[in-house]
Amino acid sequence: LDISSLNNEAACLSEDGYIDEAIKLLLSTLAAASKHPRQYNDLGILTGEIAYCMKVSEDFHLPEQTVKFAYNAYKAELPQSSTTLDLGNILATIYENTHRLEEALRLYRDIADVCLKYYPNTNSTATSLNNLANVCETLEMYSEAESLYLNSLTILHESDDKGIKTAEVLTNIGYLKKKLRDYSGAIKNYQEAFNLIGNSDNPSWRIKAIT
Repeated sequence: LDISSLNNEAACLSEDGYIDEAIKLLLSTLAAASKHPRQYNDLGILTGEIAYCMKVSEDFHLPEQTVKFAYNAYKAELPQSSTTLDLGNILATIYENTHRLEEALRLYRDIADVCLKYYPNTNSTATSLNNLANVCETLEMYSEAESLYLNSLTILHESDDKGIKTAEVLTNIGYLKKKLRDYSGAIKNYQEAFNLIGNSDNPSWRIKAIT
């Protein structure tokens, strides 16, 4: 099973606009790899492409069965591996986007707990905390959401990240503060995010910050 070649083929399909075909190829590759978790213990490029194609297609139903099978298979044999955590985050994203917020909350929390225990100062842990905070905010658990966002931001600052990840968390904090009518605090966070992405070719964060 040549994960790299199959992933590259799927990436070419998605770039050419054949998203459905790309997702099917990615999921069949994931299903095959999941039968041998220890042999295929690093699926970082594959999980990244699955997450990307899933968001582009906005189809969060098709991948669920395969991703859930893969997550359980990797969790059983490699519970702390980056592949297990990546698959857990994808599955939680599926739950979140299909309006099963309590399931998403539990899984995001499980993933964040593992990340904090085994990878406390990494960008992936910051991302997991940010994901958990998003669901907490949606469920109006505002105090916990703010604490998680700030913990995520602290990790990113300690890793000296000055890019889109930090800008995203700052924007999320700003949005939460705007929701809580802390307008001066929101403006401050938005401005910090703008300063980080002022030279970015991608305007999406600018749009998000002012809506």
